Amino acid sequence: MVTHQRNAQDLFAQGTHVMALHVGLMDTDMTAGMNAPKSSPVDVAAQVMDGLEAGELEVLADESSRRVRAALAGPLTELYPNVAR
Repeated sequence: MVTHQRNAQDLFAQGTHVMALHVGLMDTDMTAGMNAPKSSPVDVAAQVMDGLEAGELEVLADESSRRVRAALAGPLTELYPNVAR
C-alpha cells in the first residue's frame, strides 16, 4: 500500500489523475462458471468514465465494493465476522 501511495503521489505531482476502481465479480469469460451476482463490464466502464470526468479518487462499482469500503472504517470483525473472538 505504501508503494502504491507513493507512486500515486508522484503521478499527482506531475499532473496525472489517479483513480482506484473497486469492483467484485464482473460478467466476463473468467467468471462465466460462477453462480453469483456480477456487474456488467459496460456499466463498470461507464462508472469509470463518469468518475474520471468528475475527478473522483475512487469508484465503488458495485454493492459489495461499497459494503467492504464502508466496513473498513469499522472493527475488523465486521469485515471478517468469522475471525471474531
